[in-house]
Amino acid sequence: MQESTLLALESLKEALDNSPLIKMCNQREKEMESDPAFSILMQKKKEAEETFILANKTKQGLEEARQRLKEVAKQLDALPSVVLYEEAYKKVESLYKKIDKILLSPYRL
Repeated sequence: MQESTLLALESLKEALDNSPLIKMCNQREKEMESDPAFSILMQKKKEAEETFILANKTKQGLEEARQRLKEVAKQLDALPSVVLYEEAYKKVESLYKKIDKILLSPYRL
């Protein structure tokens, strides 16, 4: 039985690897990560996060740092490559949740 379970899981993994949804998500992720605007905004977000953490510790310029972080995050979320990736990711996440429900929910307490 254990061997047949492993074979079934290997088949599931292969099917997922070949799934058009997952392939699309992986492609969109590559496109997003190769987008120069994405790299720039990610760097700005990292800097804004560091500034926010420092401002939170020192309690100086906290509101300005918070606003800057929100602004950069909003710009990043609106980037077309990020929007396309998020759409694809949500579909894959939904698929994974369905698989989780089918396979694991009967065994949860």
